[in-house]
Parts: sequence; structure tokens; C-alpha cells
Amino acid sequence: MDSINSTDAKKSFSDVVLKVQQAPVWITRHDKPVAVVMSAKEFQDLQAIKQQALKMEIEKGLNSLKAGRVIDGEEAINQLLNTIDNA
Repeated sequence: MDSINSTDAKKSFSDVVLKVQQAPVWITRHDKPVAVVMSAKEFQDLQAIKQQALKMEIEKGLNSLKAGRVIDGEEAINQLLNTIDNA
């Protein structure tokens, strides 16, 4: 994945927009990544994957509830967040 510092990204934003049509671009500040710029299509695909993962987890939870398998609410939230982060 390409990387560009934030100052250069500001100066050549139109070039960054063209680059992200091929692959995401890291934006850095003081040599540390602070953001990623990606195409709208890639962002939409990522959001769809996250939404599908959330839907699957909700369905698993409902099935567990119907079967009488329940867990603490805090543990359930932590598992859900972990699943979303790893999607």
C-alpha cells in the first residue's frame, strides 16, 4: 500500500484521489500512519462486510437465546466488538 505524508497529500490531493482508485493510500504525520484514503467502492464493500458480520452475530445470539444459552451482557458486547474489528 502506498504512503504519503499529510503535507504532500494536501499539496497533491487530486493525485491521491487518482491513486486510491487502484489501492488505498496511507496518510502519515511524523512518519506515523494517521489515516487511510480509499475509493468509495472499497469503502462500501468494507461497510457491507461489517454489516454482514454484525447480522450473522445477531442471528447467532438469537439462536443461542432460543436454545437457552445466554452470557453476560458485557461479554456479549465485547465478543461483538471483537468480531466487527476482525471483519
